[in-house]
Amino acid sequence: MYLVGFFALFTLWYFSSLPRNYFLARKTGLPIIICPVNPVNIFWLVVSVPLEPTFARYLPSFIYEQLKVGIYGWEFRFRYTVNAKLGPAFVVVTPARNEVWIADPEMAYTVLMRRNDFPQLEISTKIFSIFGANLSSSNGSEWQRHRKIVAPVFNERIMNSVWDESSTQARDMLEAIFKTPAKPKANLAVERESNGIVDGVRTIALNVFGFIVYGDRQSFAHSSTEAEAPPGYQLTFMESIFSILNNHFISIFVPAHILTISWMPRSIQKMGIATAEFPKHTKDFITKERNSPSTQNTLLSVMVKTADNERHQSAKPGRLASYLSEDEITGNLFNFTLAGFDTTSNTMAYALITLAIEPKWQDWIAEEIDRVARLHPDASYDNTFPLLTRCLALMYETLRIYTPALHIPRCTAAPQTSPVFIPAKTTVHLALACMHVSPTLYGPDPLAFRPTRWIAAPSPESASETLINPPRGTFMPFSSGPRSCPGSKMAQVEFVGVIREIFASWRVEAAQKPGETAAMARERLEKVVENSQPKITLQVKNPRGVLLKWVRR
Repeated sequence: MYLVGFFALFTLWYFSSLPRNYFLARKTGLPIIICPVNPVNIFWLVVSVPLEPTFARYLPSFIYEQLKVGIYGWEFRFRYTVNAKLGPAFVVVTPARNEVWIADPEMAYTVLMRRNDFPQLEISTKIFSIFGANLSSSNGSEWQRHRKIVAPVFNERIMNSVWDESSTQARDMLEAIFKTPAKPKANLAVERESNGIVDGVRTIALNVFGFIVYGDRQSFAHSSTEAEAPPGYQLTFMESIFSILNNHFISIFVPAHILTISWMPRSIQKMGIATAEFPKHTKDFITKERNSPSTQNTLLSVMVKTADNERHQSAKPGRLASYLSEDEITGNLFNFTLAGFDTTSNTMAYALITLAIEPKWQDWIAEEIDRVARLHPDASYDNTFPLLTRCLALMYETLRIYTPALHIPRCTAAPQTSPVFIPAKTTVHLALACMHVSPTLYGPDPLAFRPTRWIAAPSPESASETLINPPRGTFMPFSSGPRSCPGSKMAQVEFVGVIREIFASWRVEAAQKPGETAAMARERLEKVVENSQPKITLQVKNPRGVLLKWVRR
């Protein structure tokens, strides 16, 4: 009896906010979905994703339709189908706070342009500021202070290094694949099979960012676990950062002193050690840079110089302090690595997998790569990158269909009347993954992988191919407005550098298992890709299921 009474009181308390939230939702004038759960409850986030197929199979459809938009990653699973029923914007009423979901380009662009009216969510601030306040975690005047120092760091001077290092890492990855034992009866000189491409491009991205951000160069074949940690540390710098990137949410929500309790498994303790040691490693880099300035244009060296110069300027009478502290430099450097590493590595992985599924696009980009190579055999950044339009179109199409950040979260501190009426304390999600596959914006084949959609029709003024500049708000994988990603050019250079290096000499195919035809192998690979789920960004859930065959051209 007591248990029943307790459950009844808990249920009444849990749903007590629904009537008020529903009333507020009606004020928006948007279609409404009533979701019976809090989508950001930690327990629900953990259990709902693996249980989603069970919900879909056994729950009555009218309940599942209300529940599915409360399961993390629904935008990739259902694409634009929810918006096709409800329209480009709708409200999800929950027991916690209402969520407005927007897949309309003009409405989304309006939200992004008004950064003070639609600031970052509190949870986003916590996720991004694990090692110190930074550009992504701040709002208002604090954001302006970070932007003033951080934005100039991403300049053309570092792009040559990004290009060269990306090409080197891609070349080393292919050499590592070629050194693996060959499949029986395979042509040893020209082909190899591998199921490590997802891990491979993650290693490329980590090594590129390690070098460009911190000046710590690693070869592709080098294992950070084989190196000795410096005195006073248990982990190397690269080992600590890789551990945090692979277990980011645990590092955020579980304190390091809990993770390192003696009875914890070694793998868990390693996460705690990495979380504790990473900022110490970074501050050692900062101290070393100040004592002995580097000749390299790393993000760390440029940021330290810029921040120190700003510190000196702020010391003048009448000047407000606007420099970054060491914790803030550390926070920004980690944020660059977190955002850039995950986004770039997963985009490269999806591009390579999709090229194996649809090999005709390999011929298309290889034609461009060969033509540019004949013009500029040195393959330098200045001469080569601007001419690889098709490779960049490949990146855009991959970002469109496999958008890394499925949505951009914002909130309202006060009521807003534009783009629609939105009450205070409402979460606003810009549903990029839905908008990027909208039939209204991308025609009757929005889910078709077609990189040529990004190439402008030839004009009398120019014989060369040029990229289409999409209408504002319709394509925003790097966000838009004042808070757009400052590292977007760096991601483009890295992606194109890796693709150029690979397809200058190689082709990739879906490897066939015994009894499979080529078509069956591609179909199996496509199912692996469809089974993707966002963590920090969208990624393949079963990377070892990506079995590819590399064939020398």
